[in-house]
Amino acid sequence: METPAGNLIYFIYGLAFILMGLSIAVQPRLESDFALARPLPFLAAFGILHGVHEWMEVWHVDEGSPAARQTAAGFLAVSFLPLQEFGRRLVRLSSPAAGRWQRVAEWCTHPIWYLPVALLLAQLALNFEPHDFAVATRYLLAFPGALTSAIGLLLYYRSEADRLHPMGLKRYFYSAAGGFAGYAVAAGLLVPPADFFPANRYSSEYFFDAAEDSVVGLRTLFAIVAAVSLGLILRMFRAEVRLGVERAIEHASHCLSELTEVTQRHEQILRIAGSGLVGINRKGRCVFANPTTLEVLGFPEAELIGRPCTEVIRCYDAKGELKNCPFCEALRTRKPTHRSEMLFIRRDGTSVPVEFVAEPVDEPGELDGGLVLSFIDISQRWKAEQRLRYTTSSLQEKTRKLERANADLEQYAYIAAHDLKAPIRAVSMLVTVIEEDFQHRDPQSLSKHAGLLRERVTRMDRLINDLLRYARAGSVNDPPEPVDTRAMVHELIHFLALPSSFRIEVDAAMPSLVTWRTPLSQIFANLLGNAVAHHDRENGHIRVTAHPCGKFYEFEVSDDGPGIREEHRETILQVFQVLNPGEGTQHSGLGLALVKKLVESHEGELFVESGESRGATFRFTWPVAANSLADAVPPADNRSQRISEV
Repeated sequence: METPAGNLIYFIYGLAFILMGLSIAVQPRLESDFALARPLPFLAAFGILHGVHEWMEVWHVDEGSPAARQTAAGFLAVSFLPLQEFGRRLVRLSSPAAGRWQRVAEWCTHPIWYLPVALLLAQLALNFEPHDFAVATRYLLAFPGALTSAIGLLLYYRSEADRLHPMGLKRYFYSAAGGFAGYAVAAGLLVPPADFFPANRYSSEYFFDAAEDSVVGLRTLFAIVAAVSLGLILRMFRAEVRLGVERAIEHASHCLSELTEVTQRHEQILRIAGSGLVGINRKGRCVFANPTTLEVLGFPEAELIGRPCTEVIRCYDAKGELKNCPFCEALRTRKPTHRSEMLFIRRDGTSVPVEFVAEPVDEPGELDGGLVLSFIDISQRWKAEQRLRYTTSSLQEKTRKLERANADLEQYAYIAAHDLKAPIRAVSMLVTVIEEDFQHRDPQSLSKHAGLLRERVTRMDRLINDLLRYARAGSVNDPPEPVDTRAMVHELIHFLALPSSFRIEVDAAMPSLVTWRTPLSQIFANLLGNAVAHHDRENGHIRVTAHPCGKFYEFEVSDDGPGIREEHRETILQVFQVLNPGEGTQHSGLGLALVKKLVESHEGELFVESGESRGATFRFTWPVAANSLADAVPPADNRSQRISEV
């Protein structure tokens, strides 16, 4: 019966091997460049199986029924087989490092040796007791398996020294080799006595009984050394992933350089060379990000790594829309994806314009099947382009205004010269006639002609004043101020002293705006004055309404006068144009031209409409310079209830 201390040693002994097997089993090694990854599953199987066997010793299975003893002995042999295969494979793949002993190493580890060993074990199983069979198993499998594993680890480090030495793994390979060599002696030579040579001669029953716990403790010590060393050696696979990421980044940079030469994007790719870099694995999760990425996106590294890229790198086009995720598309098609003028959303919700290239990675490692994302912040370029677009638009607008002003000036100069010449000729003629009246001493004729002269001079004064108003229209504006347009129209009605025989209705929904008072007042004054002056009856009806139209308000001034024929609707908006020539002495023909100029200088439009028989309507749009101060406009079907009569 074993002591509690002996049971604890067996438990630790088995635990060391089981942990070694599990650490190897869970270590990702798929498609690794290290050849050690290929035989490691056999070592993992040995660790788990042999650890379970040593735990069976705690319950003394080998001291039970004959069937239990046979099962324990067979399980021991099975547990040593993966160790033998691990050592054999490791020596063969590392044999070039053996130098002149390469052929000997390959010969000693040839699979043909399994045949005599298997035949011998089968013979022993038939003729020996389970105890003797277990001892023979230690000689035939445990000793050579552990010894070849130690030799294989030394040869493997020697063959991969250039890669493993920078990782600081030399001492761990040597300590693991020492652990397996010691285990070969403790588990394969220090065996219990048996009825065959050499166990019946070199393993006395007295020594075994006196030192059993010490022998098992020695095995446990070597098992712990080997297990811990192998656990530290496994770090090379994690280092390999990091090296794979660096190679993927170098490959992406190389591909970007080639893309520059083919697509003439050299300026963009030069910027990408110092850009943000993000590694995305085949599952779409971020595996690394450089400091530039963390700074631009505003994420701490711990919060970004391991999360799906679509959660931390939200991407939209310049319009704020994106139907297909470009990263998902690059992962699916395995083709480099280049996008310009995209928007990345930062952690705080703000956006940053970027230009990026997503380069697929097809090299072994954590990024295999994923991609490397390289991007640059193009905020400054966007600002420069916006300033350029604004300057270009402003220049184009000023060019259009200049062209329109030149055309108006040409027309204005021609017509002004023509219309001013007529009253000047009349004044000249009247002066001649008055001189003749003086000579003939005709007071009555002299008074008549003096009155005509005064009338012509008055007309010239009015014409010159109207010309000045037209020339200044739209060139100078007062600062925007709150304007109640309904109250302003009422004030104009009284200021213009319009005849009381005219009924003027003003829409109660006329808006209150923050706008330019003077030009808007001039427009309404001219339209109201024209509606009265050109009416063909002593009484009439004028209606002023307004309704919102997007960023503008549309105002209407309609009357029930004689109307305007269609062929005259454009003519009346030109300078010095009067439909009725007989009205030339009363009107300069600049009123509607002034209205048109004021409206267009404030980005609005002027429309003229006329009924089939009578009435004319002048509609113009006026910008909402600031938010409307009036309440919301009620529905159109209630508008008739909001008309007040003046």
